[in-house]
Amino acid sequence: MLATYSLPKRCVTYEKIIHMQYLSLTSRRVEQCILKSHVL
Repeated sequence: MLATYSLPKRCVTYEKIIHMQYLSLTSRRVEQCILKSHVL
């Protein structure tokens, strides 16, 4: 998704999983993780 952003390790791990398996649930978790990181 956004490789330029400095995301927490969990977000990066989820991102790798998306590229590997393209799971919709995992992608949603990444989006939530990104939103939380921006809010904080």
